[in-house]
Amino acid sequence: MPMGGLYTVFAAAIWHEGWLPVSIPHYTDNGIPFAYPPLAFALLAVLTHGLGLPTVPVLNVLPAILACPSVLLFHGLTGVLGLRSETRILALLAFAVTPCVVFEPTMAALGLAEATGMLALTALAVSLAKVHSKTMLGWWHALAGVALALCVMAAPGSALASAILCLAFALWQIGRAKTTAARLNTARVMLVVATVGLAASVPYLYPVMLNHGPEVLMDAVGGQAEDMLDATRRVKRLLLHGDRAVVASPLGLPVAFGLLHQLLRRQWWLAIWLLLMIAIPQEGRWLVFLPTCLLAGIGLSWVLTLGREYRNMAVPVVGIAAFALLGIDHARSMWRWHTTQPRLDAFVDLATLSVDALPYNAKVITLIREDWTPLLLGRDVLNMEFGAEWEPDTLTEIRRFNQRACDCVDFDCVHVEGQRVFGYHKLYFVVSTRAAHNLPCDAGATIPNLPRPYRDDSDLEGMDVIAAVDDVILGKFKRKAVPLGEEP
Repeated sequence: MPMGGLYTVFAAAIWHEGWLPVSIPHYTDNGIPFAYPPLAFALLAVLTHGLGLPTVPVLNVLPAILACPSVLLFHGLTGVLGLRSETRILALLAFAVTPCVVFEPTMAALGLAEATGMLALTALAVSLAKVHSKTMLGWWHALAGVALALCVMAAPGSALASAILCLAFALWQIGRAKTTAARLNTARVMLVVATVGLAASVPYLYPVMLNHGPEVLMDAVGGQAEDMLDATRRVKRLLLHGDRAVVASPLGLPVAFGLLHQLLRRQWWLAIWLLLMIAIPQEGRWLVFLPTCLLAGIGLSWVLTLGREYRNMAVPVVGIAAFALLGIDHARSMWRWHTTQPRLDAFVDLATLSVDALPYNAKVITLIREDWTPLLLGRDVLNMEFGAEWEPDTLTEIRRFNQRACDCVDFDCVHVEGQRVFGYHKLYFVVSTRAAHNLPCDAGATIPNLPRPYRDDSDLEGMDVIAAVDDVILGKFKRKAVPLGEEP
């Protein structure tokens, strides 16, 4: 089942209520503030509401479409950086098959913001590379400012990455200047880039601060900054753990060769760029792929050169095989994703069968990690993480409940934890009979695993079943309410 319920709501709200609506209902208890960078959703709104294209197919193909100009811009970046033809081809090949371009879009809207952000971030990188070779103000400085604004309005990850990248670039340019006059000129140039970027971002920043105050942005950035301070944990998790870990992936070896090559030549900027992107929480998993693919191209080109010099083809064969393994690894990951997700039409049928049976003020807990439930049911889903990052206290509360639900071994426990955390006696739930669809828990934890196929109400002791379609069940807890406010 594709993700994208929240993004669909964003697009509809932009189309029907104006450029930046105040809030989005049903996601969490009282809804969420609309503070998300809107560029991708405005494009989605035009395609689905303006042109009348079907929503789910657009969600599926739009990220991949946006990835195409990213690949072209990346090819331009390798040219501006002055890389050799062989290095450019290898780096482009690495970029074209990395998760940010291929894997994320295959998960539909889960990659929509990332694909938009990658497009804007690649444009910014090209612009800054051109600015690096310019001593006088010109069109490229204005374009760099526009690219910076696009990054701010494209995705939270690209917004934070662009600010960090521009600041690091400015410090590097000032540091390498040999005279005070040159330093002042560099500072003036970067100030122009920042001013243009800020001015072009006003259509997004001003309404958000007007509706919610500057604190909604400061809280989101502050939460990211706190996580960035734990650099050791960030580097270890991104480099060594997970399906898309840099070292664990087939790109790990070429990247290591590229880093070694650059360090031997006393070229530090790519290593610094990589570390800065790794330090960004959550979003760093896709932001790393610009410097990573450049390093992979450099590393593979170096290995091929060594192989030709020493007439040893074993080393380049291993490097080329890494790309084949990378493609196989992504194909396996995509297949696993698509074969372990509940079907969207099951949710649609479930909502159709049950929406009249749900009170208008019903409070729902979802044990399935997806974002369509609030949209389809039209009811508040209390533990919906998607979109809650703009309210850090709410997100902390949701994660506390989700972790406690992971520690439960039956539905009575889930019911009690929901009452204690959210403060409501009467709760409804959505769950899948397949454990693989439910909340991702730490190793050893279990979300209640229902029998499959679903047979009758006896399979759900302690609950009233309202509707069941395929593997998805909507019901109501019917155990006696417990005192609220108690901690387990």
